[in-house]
Formats: sequence, structure tokens, C-alpha cells
Amino acid sequence: MPKTSDDERRWTAFPLRNFQCGLKGDVELCSDVVLLDSRKWQRTELCPLSELLDKVPKAAMFTEMLNGIKGCKWWLCRQHSVGDDASMRTVVSILSNTLTTLRLVKPNYASAPYLLHGSGDDPPSGITSLSLLSPAAAASYCLRGREYSAFDEKDLSVAKRVLPVVLQLAENPDNNHRIINSLYCYEISAGTRFRKVRFAIVLMALESLFSTQSQELAQTLSFRVAWFLGQDIPQREQLFEVMKDLYKLRSKIVHGDKLKRTEGERLDKRLIQAEDIVRESLLRILQDAKLVSVFISGSEKLEKHFKHLTLGG
Repeated sequence: MPKTSDDERRWTAFPLRNFQCGLKGDVELCSDVVLLDSRKWQRTELCPLSELLDKVPKAAMFTEMLNGIKGCKWWLCRQHSVGDDASMRTVVSILSNTLTTLRLVKPNYASAPYLLHGSGDDPPSGITSLSLLSPAAAASYCLRGREYSAFDEKDLSVAKRVLPVVLQLAENPDNNHRIINSLYCYEISAGTRFRKVRFAIVLMALESLFSTQSQELAQTLSFRVAWFLGQDIPQREQLFEVMKDLYKLRSKIVHGDKLKRTEGERLDKRLIQAEDIVRESLLRILQDAKLVSVFISGSEKLEKHFKHLTLGG
């Protein structure tokens, strides 16, 4: 990351709560987006964490906030020149898409409830502003039965490949296409604590990717997901049955039917499976330029792709 004068550089950061990473030291995910290790705070562009936080006014309202920030071992940081970004909304969007990408690569319950802005390595100026993000944008809730593990070198290698593609797609003014829609649904679901709502939104993420018509939606999506992710006949058969059951549960939820006890217990397992199907689908697409081209095109090109996939064309 190029070093420039303090007058020219600014930074915005998300302190990440509950983010598990087995690495030590800063990781540059892409240009000007860095995963900072507060235990190894060595970047000369930023003043040391302890000094930076000590400069914040010690008003009572900040006490809980600062304690939470000090407990964050990892931060997402975006550095930028003054005037380089159209608005702070752009900077926040980049950091939000980075956090979404990390969640795609490996499920985690990291949250970024605080947004900090600062400048250079001048400790007296330190944090120039400190904001509390909305709960919907900040919260990510762990699921019962989901195993969470720390990021490793392999995970971060995938994140480095995927993140530039995500940011490029998000920056496109004509980004109202199925990949971005699916990503946004996935992120919204991760910030929803109500399982039934989360389940419905996750399936919306799947529909954003794979649906091209409203007729026989469940059957069509079940076939397409099975063929897209399944490596052999047994895997495809299993995915097909899982998808059919996902849509049975979805139908009951969105139509207000009361779930039986066994169905409620099954919901936890199926929610994890649905999220994994969305994750695996998006990661496969985002790491293949040809698939990106197919999925950002119109429905006709996507239907042709699945026709060739299933018929071996």
C-alpha cells in the first residue's frame, strides 16, 4: 500500500467482533483494503490502537463502545486519499462487501457494529468520528448446529481472489443483476436473528441466482442446484432431495402455517444447508470469469447454460 502524507490519507475501519483468524499480522485483501491484526499493529499509516482509543473523549456514552472496540483483535480497514471516493457511503459499501466476502468464504459470526474514521499517524487527531451502525447492518448471529472455525491461509487466499470481483460488480452502476442481488440477500439474512425470516431470505438468494421463470420454481431450482454443485449422481440426488425439502419448509413459513415440532427442529439443519448452498454457488461463480459473464447476463443466456450443463452440450 503506497505511503502518502498525512494530509492526503484518511482511513475508515470496522472493528470486527467475534472474528476468528488463526493468522498473525496484517493481510492485504485487495488494493487499500486491509485486515488489520490489532495484536501486531505495525502499519505506520495508523497510530497504535491504544494511543488512538485514548484520544477519544471519555464521556460515559463512549465507555461501553470503547471497551467493545478494545476487545476486537481484527479490524477491516479501508485507506483512501481525500477526494478519492465519491462519498463515505462508497467507503462503507466497500468494507461491507469485504465482510460479506469473508462470510462467504467461511461462515462466521463476526459483526462490525462500529464505524471509525481517522487520519494519518497523528495521535492527537486519532479518531475523527465514531459511529454506531444499525443492528441490521452490524449483527450476524451464529446458528445452532453450525461449526465455526478460524480463518487460515487457504481461506484468505480464496477471499483475495473473490473480493476484487465482488467490488468490481458492486461498483458497476448497472449492478442490478442476479449475483449482486443474491449477495445482498445473503448478507441481510446473516443479520437476521429470526430463523424463519432468515430461512426465507436465504432462499431468495438462491432464487436470485438460479430462477428464470415463476412456473414450477421449486422443481426447476432443485434440478439446477443439483447439476450446478453436484459432482456425481449420488451428490446430485442428495442435493435435489434437500432442495425439495427446503421449498416444502419455505412454503409453510411464508404462508403462515404452524411448523410441527419435528419441522422446527429440521429448520435449523436445513437453514445451515441452505446457507451453504448459497455460499458454494456464489464462490464457484465468483472464481470463474465465464460463469460471472453467464450470471450477469439475461435469463436467456442462463437457461442456455443449464441446458448445455444437463444435456452435456
